[in-house]
Amino acid sequence: MIRLEGKRQRLALHWISSLFALMGLAGLVLHIFELLDMSYALIFIGAPSLFALLGLACYAKWVDDVVFVNCILVGIGGGLIATAAYDISRLVLYAGGVFDFDPFQAIPIFGGWIIHAEPTTSAAIAVGWVYHFWNGISFAIFYTLIFGRRSWLFGLAYGLVVELAMLGLFPFFLKFKNLSFDLIAISLIGHLFYGAALGYISQKRGMNWDDNPPSKMPDADAAEMQR
Repeated sequence: MIRLEGKRQRLALHWISSLFALMGLAGLVLHIFELLDMSYALIFIGAPSLFALLGLACYAKWVDDVVFVNCILVGIGGGLIATAAYDISRLVLYAGGVFDFDPFQAIPIFGGWIIHAEPTTSAAIAVGWVYHFWNGISFAIFYTLIFGRRSWLFGLAYGLVVELAMLGLFPFFLKFKNLSFDLIAISLIGHLFYGAALGYISQKRGMNWDDNPPSKMPDADAAEMQR
């Protein structure tokens, strides 16, 4: 079995895998800039990258790469919780009348692009939500693979970086003339909740790419010590 034990090899594995995780977002960027239809981008780039990442995770489990497996699992779990925190915080602000911008209007648009349907259809809404959580988990896996067990403040800063990236994309597909205060505020608060939740979970449960995995005692040595 091939094991990546050197630090350079392990770092390369984590970076390559983190890029695989972001290929779903790449499909959105390619579509927005009219380089490739989103459905084709996800079929030929997003889905293969996702399967490649899952394959690497299965192989890491097989060769007992505890660190890599931890990063993937914490990324998935942390991504689900962080995305939920992101959505709940925005829902509370919007439903409570704090801000007058619907933060969920992009989700059915994404779904419509993927399945070539009107955003108002149930199918487009459902697919849009699946894609929304796919991205939320993907960003989280990127974070855990690269930053790992850092202070939750790293997660907070990461949420801010994601926010800036989203603000750069919004004007290309949402129909408004200027970035309104309400849009920026509700999006910023949501991404800060996302980053804080992800950072806290990773700090408590994650591992760094250069951590030494727990050593396993060979069976013969264990038997010798039990005598």
